[in-house]
Amino acid sequence: MAISGCRPRRCKFNTTNGRVEGVTVVRDGQKGAIETDLVISNAGPKITVALTGEAAFPPSYVNRCAAGSGRQPNHRHQILRAGNH
Repeated sequence: MAISGCRPRRCKFNTTNGRVEGVTVVRDGQKGAIETDLVISNAGPKITVALTGEAAFPPSYVNRCAAGSGRQPNHRHQILRAGNH
């Protein structure tokens, strides 16, 4: 299932212990949950970290995303998978 227009106020990638478990989406004021063990994000590294939470990524990756300058991750798609940390 594809979810488009996912922004931090309307969408959150759910993880536990560094493993993705699903996505919570708010549409028309209603919250819904989608269970999955794989999320592919093309929102860019900073937004993907914001949607997921810093705890789901290695500190070095979060620091490069937050720095705003210098060498940053430039992956077009971030893949979050259960057990992929």
